Amino acid sequence: SEALFFEGEACSGLYILHTGIVKLFKISTSGREFILRVLEAGASFNEVPVFDGGLNPVNATSLEASQVWIVDKKVIQSVLSEHPDLYPAIIQRLAANLRMLVQLLEDLAFFQVTQRLARLLLQESARPERLKNIKQDELAARLGTVREVVSRSLKELERCGAIRVERRQIQILELDRLRECS
Repeated sequence: SEALFFEGEACSGLYILHTGIVKLFKISTSGREFILRVLEAGASFNEVPVFDGGLNPVNATSLEASQVWIVDKKVIQSVLSEHPDLYPAIIQRLAANLRMLVQLLEDLAFFQVTQRLARLLLQESARPERLKNIKQDELAARLGTVREVVSRSLKELERCGAIRVERRQIQILELDRLRECS
């Protein structure tokens, strides 16, 4: 993994993920990581400081070999001044980010860890190779909890027959049971 930028640093521009996987995350004062989002090819990120002139609000690290394009914020501002018809697309992108954050907040506030884990596993079920390599620490960071709680939640999902964990690999056995738990 390679760090792309850090929270609190000056923004160098808009990032576009051409290939690979990148995580956006925050780190607490105690060093605990919270993954806000895992991005795949085609995603753009770090829009907010490009437009508000502030510092990077999160950290970004590649999770595998990735190709990332960086578009300087001055170039973006220049293009927008020449092509104001692009603003609706930007507003739509920022609105989508806001919706994602509101959904994340709702999940943290209203759902127990086992439910959030079931939902995350359902999301990742389209990529079984990711489930084979995902670690409990990463699951905890994505769910806003700690490894021990994820371990208990995995056991709970195993007991109900939705998944099997073998040699640290998660296998989904019953999608319907996993949906019932989410």
